[in-house]
Amino acid sequence: MKGVSILLFRYILTEIIPQFLSTLFVLCAVVVISQMIRLSEFLLAFGISFENIFLPITFIVIPFLTFTIPVAFMFAVMLSFSRMSMDGEYTAMLASGMGMKKILRPVAGLTLILVFICAYCANHLESWGRSEYLAYTFQKTQNELDNIIRTKMQPGVFVEDFLGYTFYAEKVDSKKENFGNVVICPNKTTQPDKISVVSAPRASIKGSMEKGSLTMTLFEGTSINMNSSSQETSVSKFDRLEFDILRIFREQLFGTKDQSEDYRSLATPKLYSYLKTLEGSKETNSRRYLKPLYLFHYRIASCLSPVIFGIFGILLGISDQRRPKGRGYAYAILSVVFTFIFVNSMKGPAANGLIPAEFAAWFPNTSLLILGIFLLYRRNKLPPSEPALSLKNLSLIGRR
Repeated sequence: MKGVSILLFRYILTEIIPQFLSTLFVLCAVVVISQMIRLSEFLLAFGISFENIFLPITFIVIPFLTFTIPVAFMFAVMLSFSRMSMDGEYTAMLASGMGMKKILRPVAGLTLILVFICAYCANHLESWGRSEYLAYTFQKTQNELDNIIRTKMQPGVFVEDFLGYTFYAEKVDSKKENFGNVVICPNKTTQPDKISVVSAPRASIKGSMEKGSLTMTLFEGTSINMNSSSQETSVSKFDRLEFDILRIFREQLFGTKDQSEDYRSLATPKLYSYLKTLEGSKETNSRRYLKPLYLFHYRIASCLSPVIFGIFGILLGISDQRRPKGRGYAYAILSVVFTFIFVNSMKGPAANGLIPAEFAAWFPNTSLLILGIFLLYRRNKLPPSEPALSLKNLSLIGRR
């Protein structure tokens, strides 16, 4: 009997693992497709190369593993048990006296492994992928800016891709630090409805990317602004006008939102220290504290996802042979959508302080886990032909 149990254990694993890996690959491909706009902007800024394609895709996919791994596991379990149910293998296992607990041991073993993997992904790899993406993009930004300033800025040459602006200087010194008779105007894609021209007899660039500060200063110039829709024109003089080149370029790549939410790039231990720092500054009622507090608890609570989706996969996979095969896929997709909406619906109220961040992070996962365990318990009490979700089979509903 022990040998039969080992064979059954291996057989179920060989059914689930290939399905899991193939589904995970498909989901990662879907994530990449959904991020094509973000990736295309990166390639447009830095050019197409193997490094510029492979590394950003890796850094983009890794933060989604906390969600894609449990979903792939649910589909793998559902497909495996659905096939065994349709072929009558599951019924034969029960008839031979094995019992549902023994049949589900391989699933429980895989679930435990995936819990640890998801815990590592949520608390370390997610922040690592985001921080590495920002660091890699910053490095590319440095190279691109250095290339523009040191190579493209030549006397009497129009540089059309300078931070979304067109730059012209009649005189440029050998160190590329001082410029004469400078004209700067935005490209049509930057400000399509406005025409703005800034000119100055003298300009300079100070700082460096390595020091984290790079500014361009124009002296004693003129600014001309014209709105093409209203035909209004304004001219103003200035003694000194300063551009933060590094800030402008990074905002074009990352956006201002990413600049203000750098706590997402912190691993969970560092995020905990960050929260302790905010507690000391008495900002516990602000969004600046509540949003990272929710993220901290959400990362820990998301470790329950493999258990939840694994149970859902079992419930959807074990079905009657006479029922349509496509119903399980529809229910699985609805389960994913419902779980995603249920979990994310708590994020906004928690960030605004309407509900405790701890409750918002833990309630969806714990409630879905309790529901799944209850339905699995009912599934064990019913024959394969009876659905666990039927009202007449729920002990507290339909009883007369």
